[in-house]
Amino acid sequence: MNSLKIIFAFLLTAVVAVLLILFNGCASGVAPQSGNFQMSLQSNNSMAKTSTDSLVITSAKILFKNLRLKGIPASDSVGLSDSAIVCRDDENNEMELKMGPFVVSLSLSGTVNPITVNNVPPGTYVGAKFDIHRLEEGEAVPDSAFIDTVNGMDTYSVVVTGFYNNVPFVYKSRVSAHENVFFTQPVVVTKTGFVNVTLTVDPNSWFMVSGQTLNPVDQANREMIDMQIKHSFREGFEDDHEDGHKDVNHG
Repeated sequence: MNSLKIIFAFLLTAVVAVLLILFNGCASGVAPQSGNFQMSLQSNNSMAKTSTDSLVITSAKILFKNLRLKGIPASDSVGLSDSAIVCRDDENNEMELKMGPFVVSLSLSGTVNPITVNNVPPGTYVGAKFDIHRLEEGEAVPDSAFIDTVNGMDTYSVVVTGFYNNVPFVYKSRVSAHENVFFTQPVVVTKTGFVNVTLTVDPNSWFMVSGQTLNPVDQANREMIDMQIKHSFREGFEDDHEDGHKDVNHG
C-alpha cells in the first residue's frame, strides 16, 4: 500500500510540473524551439535614401512587446491542443507569439532576423500586431542600453548608433506605439507545413523628411524622428526562403 501511495504521489507531482511548465510558457511568451510558423524582421535600407552621406547607421535595436498574429484559424482547428502551443484570443482573432519585452537587433546588411518560432493553429492570417515598448516599472531589463540609471531612471524603446557628419551619435527614442502590419497577401498556415513571414522596417527613414536628413543630436528633431519610427514598419510577406524577398507563388 505504501508503495502505491509513493507511485501516486510521484505521478501527481509530475503532472503538476508539466501543467506549470505549459502555463508559464504561455504566460511569459517563451517560444518553443520548433513549430509551423516563424516571424522575422528585415531592415530594408532601399526604401529611403539620405540626401547626402552625412548619416551612417551602425546599429539599431528595438524593444518589442506583445507580438501577435492576426487572422482566423481553420474551423477544424478550433480546440486542437496538439497544434496550438501559442495562447489564443479567439474574441479578437489573435494568436500570441511572444510577450516580452524582448530586443531585436536589426541586421543592417538586409539579412533576415528571426524573432520567434511557434506552433500556431492552422488557418489564414492577415497581419501582425505588436508594441514598440518602453520599459515599465518592475519589468526585467533585457538590455542595459534601454535604461538610463544616471538621469532619473529614464527608459527607451529604440536605440540607434552611428555617425552624423563623421561624428559619433547615439539616439535613444522614448516612443511607445501599437503597431498593426498587414501582409501583402493572406498567409495560410497548415499543421504540417512551415511558413516564415518577414516584416520590413527602414531605419534610414527614421532620420529623413522630404528627402532631407534630420540631425539626430538636435533636440528639435526628436518629435519628428519618433514619428518616423512609428510609421516605418511597412509590410509583411511570406518569405519561406528567409531571403527577404516575397515568395514567387505568393505574389
